[in-house]
Amino acid sequence: MYKLIGNDKFNSNKKITKKISKFISLFSWFFFFISYYLYYLSLEKCMEGQIECGKKINWIQNKINQAIVCSILLGILLEFIILKLISKFHLIHLFLFFIIIYNYSHGEDFFDHGLYNFLGCILIIIISLVIISPFNLLLFLLKKKDKIILFIYLLFLIVFSVNIHYFMIKYLKCNDWHKGLNNSYIINDINF
Repeated sequence: MYKLIGNDKFNSNKKITKKISKFISLFSWFFFFISYYLYYLSLEKCMEGQIECGKKINWIQNKINQAIVCSILLGILLEFIILKLISKFHLIHLFLFFIIIYNYSHGEDFFDHGLYNFLGCILIIIISLVIISPFNLLLFLLKKKDKIILFIYLLFLIVFSVNIHYFMIKYLKCNDWHKGLNNSYIINDINF
């Protein structure tokens, strides 16, 4: 009798897991489409010339924001593929999309700035995967239920975070912003 109750719990958990997996799989298509659309929008061309296009700060910020949101979405979707929450066959249309869109726009100018978008997107995806990777290891250790290794890993993360914070406080201050190369100063006196 106890086995039957345990089996029912196991089966209900398995059904819930399948429903969540189907839900994530269905919405993954939606998020892939949104990220592709945002990437396409970020490739909008400016045909008014180098000087006029460079003055369109809002337009440039809008294109950068579209590319960043696209990259973060793709990074999260790639993380779902790594965690096996969605199918790895999504990689096929992801690579095809980047090949097609790279052929569409791969220049370095305002009227064809796809190279910057491509490199920026790849860089942000890699950075997001690197940022998420410690959490993958944490999930793996939680599944293994090895408390000593989990404790050592969490201790390492805390020490690493404290060291990064200390480095940022010590070395990334802007106290000497007025100094130039080789500790030279600019004379800002109008009467000089």
